Amino acid sequence: MGGYQIKEPHKIKRVLTAQDAIAHFYSTLVSSMLMSEEQYQLEVFQRKSEAEQDTIAKKLADEFIEITIETADGLVINHLGYYPSVSFASWALGHYKLAEAPF
Repeated sequence: MGGYQIKEPHKIKRVLTAQDAIAHFYSTLVSSMLMSEEQYQLEVFQRKSEAEQDTIAKKLADEFIEITIETADGLVINHLGYYPSVSFASWALGHYKLAEAPF
C-alpha cells in the first residue's frame, strides 16, 4: 500500500499507488452509503451541544487524512478525505459512511 506523508502539522496525506490498495479503497467507497452535506451534518452533529460540536469539529480537522490515488497509467485523483473517528470519507461534494476502514 502507499505510504504516509506529513502534509502540514496535524495533516496527514496518504498516497495510494498499489493496485490492491486502490481496489480496496474504491470497493469500500462505492459500497458505502452516500450522503449529502446536510445528511452528513445531521449524522455527525445532531443532538450535540454547541460545545460538543466545536470539540468534534476540531477533532475532525486534526485527524483528517487527505487521500491521493495515483495509478500506474498516471491517473491522479485528489480531493478525497477520510475522517477515522466518524468513519466517513468525503469526495466530490458527497460524504460516504464507510462500513470499514479504507486502508
